Amino acid sequence: MMTYRPNAGSFLGTTNQNGSRREGWREEKGPFCHQRGDDRECTINIHKRSHGVGFKKRAPRALKEIRKFAKKEMGTPDVCTDTRLNEAVWAKGIRNVPYQIHVQKM
Repeated sequence: MMTYRPNAGSFLGTTNQNGSRREGWREEKGPFCHQRGDDRECTINIHKRSHGVGFKKRAPRALKEIRKFAKKEMGTPDVCTDTRLNEAVWAKGIRNVPYQIHVQKM
């Protein structure tokens, strides 16, 4: 299940050896994920996934892309999204989806 994490302040820390301020910084390309116990928190860049999509299809396409991302990361075709995630994507309307969103996989 994917849930929305409204506060991302826990990711910021002091500067580490490679000059990054994030604790779980990885050099290779890919999503920024942070492991905490059983749950895994990720930041999904919706902006690059909705580039070139028409205005009236952006929010539905963003939800489809989030589900696709979750299927790939979790390795299962059975993905449920929480209503808070849906409300966060649709908060600014169908056209103005947020650029990035912080999610927590359970």
